[in-house]
Amino acid sequence: MQRILSKRVLRDIRENLLRYLALFFLVALVMYMVVAIVGAAETIMQGTKESGRVHHREDGQFGVFVPLTEKETAQITEKGVTLQRDFSLDFHLGQSTFRVYQARESVDLFVPAEGEEIPAQGEILLEQHYAEKHELQLGDIFIVGGKEFTVAGIGSTPDYDAAFEKTSDTTVDSNLFGFGFVTAEDYEALKAGGQNFRTEDYTYTYLLNDTMTDQELKELLQSFELDRSKVTDTYFLEMLADAEETKNDIQDGIQELLDGVDELVDGVDELADHNTELTDAADELFDAMLEQVNDSLKDVGVEVTLTSGNYEQQLNAMIANPHAYTASLRQNLQDAKKSLEDLQEFRDGVKSYTDGVNAASAGGGALVGGMSQITENSAALNQGADAIFNAILGMVNEQLQAELEPYAAYGISFPGLTAGGYGEQLDQLATVFTQMGASQAAGQLSAVKSQLDTVAQFRDGVKAYTAGVGEAAGGSQELFQGLSVLYTASEPLVDGTDAVVDALMDMVEAQLEESVIQVELTADNYKEELD
Repeated sequence: MQRILSKRVLRDIRENLLRYLALFFLVALVMYMVVAIVGAAETIMQGTKESGRVHHREDGQFGVFVPLTEKETAQITEKGVTLQRDFSLDFHLGQSTFRVYQARESVDLFVPAEGEEIPAQGEILLEQHYAEKHELQLGDIFIVGGKEFTVAGIGSTPDYDAAFEKTSDTTVDSNLFGFGFVTAEDYEALKAGGQNFRTEDYTYTYLLNDTMTDQELKELLQSFELDRSKVTDTYFLEMLADAEETKNDIQDGIQELLDGVDELVDGVDELADHNTELTDAADELFDAMLEQVNDSLKDVGVEVTLTSGNYEQQLNAMIANPHAYTASLRQNLQDAKKSLEDLQEFRDGVKSYTDGVNAASAGGGALVGGMSQITENSAALNQGADAIFNAILGMVNEQLQAELEPYAAYGISFPGLTAGGYGEQLDQLATVFTQMGASQAAGQLSAVKSQLDTVAQFRDGVKAYTAGVGEAAGGSQELFQGLSVLYTASEPLVDGTDAVVDALMDMVEAQLEESVIQVELTADNYKEELD
């Protein structure tokens, strides 16, 4: 049976030999293509990695509104970071845009396909695809910004694997965009010529050299203060002036409020310093009145001891007993009770008043603490005010939505940045563009993230400010509650004081009557009458 099957297989192969040979060669060809593609991809990745190492491909870049000062640059380089000014000017050349950089010396070095690696004065190095599209060769004269240059080199740079002019570009079009490098002297001459149609772009590229992280560098950059004297953009200066005017108004208002609070607290504290004296005096007055009533009762043969706790009960019992005491004595007892009640009300009013003063003093202290916190947070508010117009999340969303819409065909979606996750979202987008070879676009996204970070810093400063305002409001509430107690207690205090004065006048008149002296004393005339 096996022999029969073997003969059948051999016969089938002979009959369909061409078909099987075609299948064999097709499988072999596909295997070869797969191995070749994988090998080529690995070679390209390794070559790109090695080229980036040799030509110092950047670890990142950041943009600023004014150039860093020498001191700020030194603070970065002292950390071991390699920092390079990568400023640029954009010029119109026919229908195309041409970007001019200073020749690079340390980061993203020019890789010549032909010609020189570093230009001499009067020479320019061109991006190779732009040179090809515009049929430019070594030795040709190239005019940009009204100045003639000799083409000394043609090549590429690691940060322009794909020469996108901006992130909204979906494809590289070397007919419409290119770039080149000139000496520092020629760059300054082009800038002085003023033919660039955009303001100078202040971008810095860097190599971390394993000495610090991107986050640490960002925090160091955020600690730098804006030097207004270095700003030359008129529009930027106007916005800065408006922001500073608003900031100064807020600070002046806070300072005036703080000064008023200090005066209020000083006044309340001065009142509080005399609380004990006032309370002791009220107690002494009440005790003196009790002693006077007790002595008067003893003089008429009534043996009873009145105290602050029992006088009302004792006097009510005596007044309610018509058989034990005469009508005249009961009337005197009612008068004495009324005087003691008035004096008791006076003493309670004094206590409420002093408690209110203490509460107001404590509230004033809390208010001062809140205002102090506002003052402490003014630095965060200042930094936020300086950065508020640099970037706004909504405007960035609208801009990126429009610029990234063409990339939807490549599977790149943009749902919009959120306040809490914009950093991670921009990092993911930058990673996608880097993988596509669009390192310039990735760098621009990193710059957008840096600008949004300044807005977040402003937001955090405002949160700290509002927290201080909340504490101040709490202190103000305590203070006003204390003042309300003072106001409420003032009426019985005044009434009690009048009652005490009237009772004292009555006592003095009674003593004078015992000496057969008839006189009517009041708070207004007692001094004159007694004299």
